[in-house]
Amino acid sequence: MLKFITWPFGAICIMSLIAILFQKARWRKYLHPFSYVGRMAFTNYIMQTVLCTFIFYSYGLGMFGKVSDVAGLGITIVIFALQMLFSKLWLSRFKTGPLEWAWRKFTYWGR
Repeated sequence: MLKFITWPFGAICIMSLIAILFQKARWRKYLHPFSYVGRMAFTNYIMQTVLCTFIFYSYGLGMFGKVSDVAGLGITIVIFALQMLFSKLWLSRFKTGPLEWAWRKFTYWGR
């Protein structure tokens, strides 16, 4: 029961710390790569969903329940690092992510 109170509190503390550090000039250069992922949040969310369902569900590699916590953390870090790289490369060429672009086009279709 206690974890349901402490986990959200811990997440809020971590997000607050990152927000405070991002305001400091010397930390901004280290945290800036995260901004690319944030600018393509919808694309990265869908990409994570597709990759993880392929890795863990039976229609893909079927690794659910077979991966240790440490291996799961490693998979998470690798996927996120690849998303950071993909986001930076994509945004160096285009203004928005592909799904963000499509969402905007469908939203303002008739205008």
